[in-house]
Amino acid sequence: MNILGTDPGIRSFGFTVMDVGTQEVIDAGTIRTENDSKATKTLDGIRRVREIGRELADIIAGYDIALICTEALSWGGGKERGGKKPTPGETSYEQRGGGPVTMVQMGMVWGMLVTIKDVPVVTRTPQQIKKAVCGAAGATKTQVAEALAVQFPTVLPFLPRARLQHEHVWDSLGAIVASRDTELYRAVMAMHNN
Repeated sequence: MNILGTDPGIRSFGFTVMDVGTQEVIDAGTIRTENDSKATKTLDGIRRVREIGRELADIIAGYDIALICTEALSWGGGKERGGKKPTPGETSYEQRGGGPVTMVQMGMVWGMLVTIKDVPVVTRTPQQIKKAVCGAAGATKTQVAEALAVQFPTVLPFLPRARLQHEHVWDSLGAIVASRDTELYRAVMAMHNN
């Protein structure tokens, strides 16, 4: 029995598989999909979500996944920022390449994630992940990565070659750590211990 951590994305979908008994990382990586500029955004989104779904279904079946712990959607400028717009030097979601089409595609990714093989899903916000891993909701991505690397050295061989893809693995692992205080996580641990 294992736990799957995810960092959902249409271009880069980070995942980590943790053994419930040993609490060690036994697999991790990034599922990458490429944009098809010849297809409409909707059809391309459907194709990409299907690719991610097939790979996730294989991971879930192959590792006997009992729980999915995932980083919640975060669009910036919303509730987590008190509704404030980015300050100079910060980027908004739209400036990072987001917008309505990407939001729809992310909705498709989430629809696939929560319906795949009837596995329960726990969501944690980026701030909850940072607080659980580093003790501070304002921790940087680098601080989170460094803390997780110390706590879970078995993840290091699984990090993607492309350094830019590392953050998706760290976020997926952080989602597992931040989910430890949830009832679903404790229920999975109790099932394993019985």
